Amino acid sequence: MIFNIQKLAIIAAVAFSSVSALSIPGHGVATIQAREPSTAVAAREEVRSFEPSRVIQGPAWTAPSAFWIFLIDVLSARLRSNKRCIKITKKFGGVDYTIGYLSEDDIHGNGIFKVTSEKRDCLKVVAPTGSGPFDLPIHGENGSKKYLGLAGNDGLKASYPVRTRQTSVNARPQGVGNTSGLSLSESAVWSVSGNTLTAIWWPENGNKINVKTMFWPQERDYLYFVTKPAGFSQIAPSAYEVTLHLVSP
Repeated sequence: MIFNIQKLAIIAAVAFSSVSALSIPGHGVATIQAREPSTAVAAREEVRSFEPSRVIQGPAWTAPSAFWIFLIDVLSARLRSNKRCIKITKKFGGVDYTIGYLSEDDIHGNGIFKVTSEKRDCLKVVAPTGSGPFDLPIHGENGSKKYLGLAGNDGLKASYPVRTRQTSVNARPQGVGNTSGLSLSESAVWSVSGNTLTAIWWPENGNKINVKTMFWPQERDYLYFVTKPAGFSQIAPSAYEVTLHLVSP
């Protein structure tokens, strides 16, 4: 019976213990080189594989580093800094006077942007990165007619600022669709030097024109991009040339 108890103890130690020695009362110390059987090892590994710490999970969330916070701030500031209003000025006696701003509103619903005296009502465009000619995307406009362009035709003395679909650089006016009743428009008409904005117009027939921007006090809502100066001066003799500037809102 004593042998059986000792034998059972040894078997138990071999199967379930990692001790290297076993003391049995009245029978001294039995030295055992304990080693788990392969089935016990496999069973333990299977259990361990289901421990919560071993469950496959997505990457743990960590707070953004100072570098990423800095980068986000820089990009946000750049987006804000690219937003511009178009200021209209006239030089009298060597001094620039503000005439107004190109408005986000049109003239009596005709789709042509008007002139406003309030900067808070200005049309906001996304400033370009090159010298031009280029498009001027309208800030916050996501529709197909999302560019500030010019609309007109060869029968008119001037073209007018409208919201238009995009046209190619160095393309003649096209019937791509714009917000006015004028069928032809161009988007890639703008150039910038410093903060001064200028425009071109390529008529249906003839060469490209560097147009003058004119303001006529009798029609204060309109800004004219004159394509036929002689004919326009006969209609609006008191109109004068103005300068456009890209300025912060």
